[in-house]
Amino acid sequence: MMIVHWTSLSLSSPPTQHFPSDPKLAYESFFKVAAQTGNESAQAYLAFFYATGYHNVVPVDQAKAQLYFTFAANGGDRGAEMALGYRYWSGIGVSESCQNANFWYRRAAEKGLHAIFINTSISYS
Repeated sequence: MMIVHWTSLSLSSPPTQHFPSDPKLAYESFFKVAAQTGNESAQAYLAFFYATGYHNVVPVDQAKAQLYFTFAANGGDRGAEMALGYRYWSGIGVSESCQNANFWYRRAAEKGLHAIFINTSISYS
């Protein structure tokens, strides 16, 4: 799950253990995968780069971050859905909208509840 407060953090280490340690290589890898496959996780990581300017690999560009978060969220990435909820709630790169924030938070929450129900039913089987 991705952290939604990227826009206010100054990260010095990769956000997950699956993230290449070289930020430029990571960006290029995610860009290639997103362009070739439309993979939602790769799109979410590109959004992260644009939202934060992580290690100055790309300049901060909230419009591109919003675009990639939207692609990723529409592809089903729960972290991107949470990020969009926060961005709409806070007005980061978009006009504040409680309605849009609620839509994305609810969508992410439904995925979380679904996972809880699946894991609970497996553990009781």
